[in-house]
Amino acid sequence: MSPVSLVEFRNRDTVAVLRALLARAERGDITGLAMCFRREDGIEDSAFTGIYKAHPAAAVNAAMRLGWKLTQMQDRPAVCK
Repeated sequence: MSPVSLVEFRNRDTVAVLRALLARAERGDITGLAMCFRREDGIEDSAFTGIYKAHPAAAVNAAMRLGWKLTQMQDRPAVCK
């Protein structure tokens, strides 16, 4: 068994999502991306591509939908395993 660094372990889900998005983008399935991310130093940043960069109003609409989904997640009771 090979050792896995703490950074690799902590970021495993982020890396998996980014790889899946990359594969979809390379197939042409993704026409735009609007994302926010938090750096290791605590600074929050954002990036916009495609339709969301060309039409910021579309990104605002997507952000509002994302905000609603996050609010719903926040309202759900935590499930402990």
